[in-house]
Amino acid sequence: MSQVEPVQVFAESTPNPTVIKLITNRALLPGYLLEMNRSNDQGLSPLGTKFLEFEEIVSVMVSNSFVSLTRQPQAEWSELIPVLRDFMSHYLQSDLPIVDQSLWEIHRTSWAIDLQAATTDSMASHEVHLSEGDPVGGTLPRNPHIDSKIEEILKDYIQPAVEQDGGAIQFKSFNPESGLVKVVLRGACNGCPSASLTLKAGIENLLRRMVPEVKEVIAD
Repeated sequence: MSQVEPVQVFAESTPNPTVIKLITNRALLPGYLLEMNRSNDQGLSPLGTKFLEFEEIVSVMVSNSFVSLTRQPQAEWSELIPVLRDFMSHYLQSDLPIVDQSLWEIHRTSWAIDLQAATTDSMASHEVHLSEGDPVGGTLPRNPHIDSKIEEILKDYIQPAVEQDGGAIQFKSFNPESGLVKVVLRGACNGCPSASLTLKAGIENLLRRMVPEVKEVIAD
C-alpha cells in the first residue's frame, strides 16, 4: 500500500523585502500564475482568498508549487511566517481546493504562463489593446512567429530564474515597428528594488541577442 508524501511547506525570502515565497512539495497551479488582492478577488482561488483574510497580507500570487505573499509595509515577517506556513500546510493536508473549478474553467487561459497550458482561444489575448502613447490603430500588429519566439525565451530562460525569486514574468506585446517588447512583472518582481536592473541588464540583453528584431524591453 502506497503512502501519500506528507505536505511540506517552507518559507524563502526574495529580493523584494515585502514579499516571501512559501514553497511546497505539492503541485498548485502548474503552467499558470494567479495574482490577486482584496480589490480584484473574484473567488477564483479559495486558497488565495484565505491568505487575504490575514490583515497583514495585501496580495497573493499562486503558481506552480509556491505562493508569493506581499505584506503591509509595517508588518514583520518574523511574526507572520510561522503562522502562514502552518496555515498553508494544514490547508493542503486537508485537500482543500486551490481554485474554484467552475470559475477556473472560464478564466484560466487569462493566467497561463506556459504556452502548452494555454488553449487556442487564449492566443487572441496576446493582441492587447494599446496603452496611451502607442501608435493609433486599436491593437498592435502581430507577428506570430516573433511573438512565439519571445514567449518561449521568457518561458525557458527567464521564468525559471524569476520563479526562484518568487515572481513571474508574462509577455504582453511586441511592436515590430519600434522593436519594443512589453512584459508584465508579478509577485515579488512587482515593485522589487532590483527589478529594473534585471529587466535591462538581463532580460533585455538576452532577448536582443536571441531575437534581433527586439530593441527594448519595458515592464507595463
